[in-house]
Amino acid sequence: MNTYKPLFFFAFVIIFFVIFYKVSHSPENDANKYYQQYFDRITTVKALPLKIVDPDYAIHITHYDTGFTLIGYKASSGSIYVFNFQDSISNKYFSLRLFDKNFQITNFVDESLVNTEITVYVNKDDLNNPAYGTKQNPIPVFSFKGVKEPVRVESNNPGSVNGYKTLEPTQAEYEHNVLLYLKYIMTKEEFKKRFEGGK
Repeated sequence: MNTYKPLFFFAFVIIFFVIFYKVSHSPENDANKYYQQYFDRITTVKALPLKIVDPDYAIHITHYDTGFTLIGYKASSGSIYVFNFQDSISNKYFSLRLFDKNFQITNFVDESLVNTEITVYVNKDDLNNPAYGTKQNPIPVFSFKGVKEPVRVESNNPGSVNGYKTLEPTQAEYEHNVLLYLKYIMTKEEFKKRFEGGK
């Protein structure tokens, strides 16, 4: 039986290392704890996105790191579609982030939103904070809806209704966007200051 002791010890060391690495390198904020508090402060604002000439600023696909995984010892990640725009009504800058959204949908979002009056879903504290709304620090947007008509594209693909496919996030996608923004995008410094009494 003593021959198994080195194996058990080796397994224990590996498990300890993995847990320690996960805890010490986790990119996550404790979003589940404060999600409702942030979500309850979300309001709607009318916006009219202007076309931004600089494509490096306006649109890009990026990723969020979900941390250390046991399989392969690699960090897992998800995708984020980002559409930054200036609103011609308020002249403020906004940043729409759609987490884990199918590329076939996000491929049409920017061209459908430019010069289209929409309702955007933003946090009141972000909206009223003068540090937000600049080109360098746009106001996060978690969902949108068309004002005059739904934002949609012609499509006969599965999931289409009457020849159209909606581009507007569902309620579940909207909530998913908020949660993952708090968990992975908001900086740890800001998260601690806003929710945990840090300075």
